[in-house]
Amino acid sequence: IKVQGTMGLTDEDVKAIEKIEGVEEVEAAYSQDVLCERDDTQKVLHVMTLLDTLNQIEIVEGRLPEQADEVILDTDFVDSTSYEIGDEITFTSGTEESIKDTFHVQTYTIVGTATTSYYVSDYRGSTTIGTGSVSGFALVMPEVFALDVYTEIYATVSGAKAEMAYSDAYTEKVDIVIEQIHLQSKTGGKS
Repeated sequence: IKVQGTMGLTDEDVKAIEKIEGVEEVEAAYSQDVLCERDDTQKVLHVMTLLDTLNQIEIVEGRLPEQADEVILDTDFVDSTSYEIGDEITFTSGTEESIKDTFHVQTYTIVGTATTSYYVSDYRGSTTIGTGSVSGFALVMPEVFALDVYTEIYATVSGAKAEMAYSDAYTEKVDIVIEQIHLQSKTGGKS
């Protein structure tokens, strides 16, 4: 389950979700769409936090970032551009706001390429910057983000993994937890 809030999410939100019956694991994360320019072409990347346990990636080449100025990129994105491991990539906001409002680091060394089950097709999503279409994803260490609140919280549901995805049994287990999360958000965690 991916939980988002228009004003961001806090540690209190994480704790409230952890207390919901049926929730197995919870991890808070940050993400932001950015522009990068290469060969006189602007591309949009969806930059996400590397998580400890949820939404794990499969490294295709290279390694995970070990320092704040390192990034691992979407394999499909790298294959469609002239970027290579060892190159530098610079993020810009794509808006009038400074990139420094969101990131402590603006330029990164590419240390690897990866795939993720978060994207099960070639479509990477839409965005309000650049061409309006996301070209790929980038993963960085959480401390790179300069945000006061999380942009999303991920939660797994007890017993859902044992069910076939999108089956009635799976949907029933997950929907019960989603309903409780919605209830928590409406009552401020006081349900």
